[in-house]
Amino acid sequence: MSENTPNTPPPQRQSSVTLRERSGAPDADFASRMDPANQSLADALRITYRLVQLSMVALLGLFLLSGFKTVSEGERGVRLLFGRQQAADLAPGAQWAWPSPIGELVKVQTGAVTEQVNRAFFPYVQVGDENRPIDRLNQTDRLNPARDGSVVTADLNLAHMQWSVTYQRSDLSRYVENVRPGEGGSEELRLVRLVVERAIVRATAQTSIDDLLKQTRTDLGSVESVAMRLAQEMLDEFETGLRIDQLTMSKKFPPVTLADEFAKVANQTQQAGQAREVADRQRAEVLNSVAGAASGVLIEQIALFEEATEINDTASQADILARIDALVEGREIEIDGTLYQAGLATGEVAEMLDEAASRRAATVNRAQGDLATFQAKLAQFQANPRLMMSRDWASAYDAFLAKPFVQTYHLPPGSPAEFLINEDPDYIAEREKDQKMREALDAARKRIEDQRRERFRTDEGIQTGEEL
Repeated sequence: MSENTPNTPPPQRQSSVTLRERSGAPDADFASRMDPANQSLADALRITYRLVQLSMVALLGLFLLSGFKTVSEGERGVRLLFGRQQAADLAPGAQWAWPSPIGELVKVQTGAVTEQVNRAFFPYVQVGDENRPIDRLNQTDRLNPARDGSVVTADLNLAHMQWSVTYQRSDLSRYVENVRPGEGGSEELRLVRLVVERAIVRATAQTSIDDLLKQTRTDLGSVESVAMRLAQEMLDEFETGLRIDQLTMSKKFPPVTLADEFAKVANQTQQAGQAREVADRQRAEVLNSVAGAASGVLIEQIALFEEATEINDTASQADILARIDALVEGREIEIDGTLYQAGLATGEVAEMLDEAASRRAATVNRAQGDLATFQAKLAQFQANPRLMMSRDWASAYDAFLAKPFVQTYHLPPGSPAEFLINEDPDYIAEREKDQKMREALDAARKRIEDQRRERFRTDEGIQTGEEL
């Protein structure tokens, strides 16, 4: 225990320095000694303050100059102030904006951007093998939904496809406000891919697998046109400022597991299409050769005539038959407000009518000639019957002997004879000559008929009267 009691203060340590005033020193001497030091300190502070001011002005100038940036060709600038757009679509060249963090000058590429959507709906392949030919894909027995990409069609079939999308940043104000991609534009590309993939799924769900495989881009309501419209609508709804210029389906094919079956169906469909084309050409040829440009309206009128016949409408039958007669005879006629020019019917119909007219004229002329001959012979018979009969007999006998198959032999009267002879060689030669001439005439008529039919042969359809 300490010897000190609680009431006893502790011992004090002796001081090492003692301050005291110098007695007898006047205040004037102390002030005179302090003035040079204060003046030096004031001058140093004044110079330092000036340097600080100059440095602040220089830093402010450098800060303002850092706001100048160059907008390159193919770019446009957007000026921001405290995050709010002050000016958009700034032209290429030197542009100024408040430096960060007050403002910013955002530069946006305005050229077209192309992105490939070649894996989302494609069977699994290694990275870099997306362009592998279809026949070299791994044709397994089944698809793995977790790995293989595909899309469902309207008839619940699966299909594979690859796409490419080309777009531009058309509305810079909306683009900078709502998209403004980070470094490299990965978020922007991801947004475009997701929108396009969703549009493709919706468009394909409205189309069957058969229509998908055989349609082209120019077809009305094609998957490509519908998908492009849907994708643009979604981008506009999100106010992205992006405009799709082209959405193209580069590949399309059925599931690889059913490729052979679809190929067989496609081959048979192609053969059926070719057969239809041949049938259409033959139909056009037949119609052209029969009635020419009037064949279409004639078929319609004949169908109407058959309907009127079925319901026993005699008045309509007479009107329709009159129209048919006018058409086949080549007369001008107006049917249901349409004027059909004269001479519209050509081909076999016109030739048959011409031939019928010629035969009718020949028959009438022949009948008139026979009537005149009969009346002349009747007058001769009434005048001298025996003389008229003798003349007619002689004329008929001479006509019989003039036949090419009749051979005449002269024998002395009253002398019996027996003939064992062959046919006259001259007669045989003459008969063969006539036969060959008839065959040549038949061949010539057939050749003329073929040429006539060839005039109506066409791959374009029914020919008009002007074309013929």
